[in-house]
Amino acid sequence: MSRLHSRRKGSSGSKRPMLTENPKWVTQSSDEVKDLVVKLNGEGMSMAKIGLVLRDQHAVPSVVLATGMSIKAIRTKRGSSPSSLRTSRRS
Repeated sequence: MSRLHSRRKGSSGSKRPMLTENPKWVTQSSDEVKDLVVKLNGEGMSMAKIGLVLRDQHAVPSVVLATGMSIKAIRTKRGSSPSSLRTSRRS
């Protein structure tokens, strides 16, 4: 009821808990998660879609906690940038 006494909208929604290390229930190793990222990127998925697939289907809550790198950093390090995928699809 924040609008009742003020003109602001208020804040609502859930926030992720502040974690500093990968949870113990994650079964994949860092290399397995990196391989999954490269595989899903090769299928043409965006970074957001890769994160959703890893979270929902492979039980990886955070790629950064699991690998120490972001999805974008993994893609550029492994040499599978999205620009190379776009050019190969146009051919």
